[in-house]
Amino acid sequence: MRAVQVCGHDGGDGSRLGNDARYPQMRDDGVEWWWFHIGGQLQIHALFAPIFLRYKLTGILDGTEVCPPPFLLDNPGHSTCAPNLAFEAWYENDQNILIWLNSTLFEEIIPFTVSVSSSRELWINLEQRFGGVSVTHIYQFHTRLRSVQKVDLSISEYIQQIKSISDALMVVGVPVYDHDLIVVTLNSHSDEYESFIDSIMLRISSTTLDELHGLLINKELFMSQKKKSVVPSVTKPFHAYAA
Repeated sequence: MRAVQVCGHDGGDGSRLGNDARYPQMRDDGVEWWWFHIGGQLQIHALFAPIFLRYKLTGILDGTEVCPPPFLLDNPGHSTCAPNLAFEAWYENDQNILIWLNSTLFEEIIPFTVSVSSSRELWINLEQRFGGVSVTHIYQFHTRLRSVQKVDLSISEYIQQIKSISDALMVVGVPVYDHDLIVVTLNSHSDEYESFIDSIMLRISSTTLDELHGLLINKELFMSQKKKSVVPSVTKPFHAYAA
């Protein structure tokens, strides 16, 4: 997911959104939001609605704040040549929202949105095309969570895979308890971790998920250093014989 920064955005209360440190930025941290795969409407509201409410932008998306005419009207209601500042402000907000939403889309979705010209149109397009959380989607995520394999992944990569799926379930309103995530995290490790896992299972009720992550990373680092220290002792006799 690409980073998003909305510049020059007027929040309706005189605030500008451009470089405001308080303004949430999308970041490429490996978390898959999945919002176009499962329950687009629910994910959109969960991720964006609080921000749009804070900056008084929801009216543009839900259609209650209609686009003003681009030019001022005279008394009979005829269009004049004078630019309408209300239209310019509305249009700037609308296009900034459109840019922001487009910047969060996965590449697979972009072909469905190329003809969209307003944030309201994009919002409706996504809701109609990808809206609705189904039991099947939730089941698929639970299945993926139970079948995550470490194989050749590092501990950090393995943990991140599990976190991505649990985050997706959280977004659709089906959070996974830490105890269950601990059990999932302890699966699929090599025999080298057997004694470590046994020790964790003995005190699993008092072990937090964050603590487990830290212990696993330390265990991986310890084993890596141990393997490196063994290599010279194995190769030295060979070099001595060759000399």
